[in-house]
Amino acid sequence: MEDLDLKYRTDHLTISELKTWGDQISAMDDSALEDILETVWNKESYNEDNVDEETLSRIKSRIDEETSEARPSVFKPIFTRVLRIAAAVMLPLLLISTLYLYQENKQLAADTITFSTGKGERASITLPDGTQVSLNYDTRLVYTPKLYSKDQRRVELNGEAYFDVAKNKDCPFFIDAKNLEVKVLGTKFNLLARNKHTSAELCLDEGHVQFTSLVNKEAVTMTAGDYAVLDYATGHISITQKNELRDATAWKKNEMVFQDKALEDVIEELKDVYGVKFNLPNSALNQGGFTGTLPLNNLELAVKIICSSYEMNYTIQGNKVVMSPK
Repeated sequence: MEDLDLKYRTDHLTISELKTWGDQISAMDDSALEDILETVWNKESYNEDNVDEETLSRIKSRIDEETSEARPSVFKPIFTRVLRIAAAVMLPLLLISTLYLYQENKQLAADTITFSTGKGERASITLPDGTQVSLNYDTRLVYTPKLYSKDQRRVELNGEAYFDVAKNKDCPFFIDAKNLEVKVLGTKFNLLARNKHTSAELCLDEGHVQFTSLVNKEAVTMTAGDYAVLDYATGHISITQKNELRDATAWKKNEMVFQDKALEDVIEELKDVYGVKFNLPNSALNQGGFTGTLPLNNLELAVKIICSSYEMNYTIQGNKVVMSPK
């Protein structure tokens, strides 16, 4: 301990030694800490003049606020000297705590676990508390193990996932995504929240959730069967009682269900799923929306269904799909 103290006072402590010193101080009982402080107090190397006037002024001002105004002036010289010595002793200890906490938080930030799927991929994972999550294509879910415990459960999502959250009334489950937060205790729901989209969608299968917009702080409580859409730009959340869950979770059965969806949007979805490029005539984009079911695991069948609906021919050349009028 004395070696580390000497190294600190001569500005030779490494980060590793600084952490060790912090651990040693944290482990001390009151008696041992008093002995250390008394030793430091009596060391001449802690020069009271090492404390700058600005720091001294701030400390004195704070103490003045907490003490009586009726303080005999005869004690001021003694008080100033004690204040300087106390600052000289405490500032190094405060520096240790600050740097130690900085290193701890930096380590926490680094220890994250990421699950991700690529184009056309899906995956199922189980979180430490037993919560089961199914990830759709091109989805990323992140959590920090040290912050995922009996006291709190929090994950980040960019993409689409179906959550079957383990019940725990004393420990809510939070999902952070673009411009929103979802809070649950234990329930099943599908959340579509892609950063590149203009809105997010939540379909509640069982239980209750609190759906909050981080744009305008609007918060709604949803019940089973509710379908909510959050506009990223305005933050407004609209809810209908119509149960859209069957369509929203069709991807779990390798299907995409569209209801009067603009063909341009359907094509964009296929690009994301299959990782291919499309070339189609502009005339097709003006023929109205597409309604139907497309497979997530068969590109040619998906293209064939679309071309049949819009009376087009198609060819698939590597990673490029070319559509043309019949």
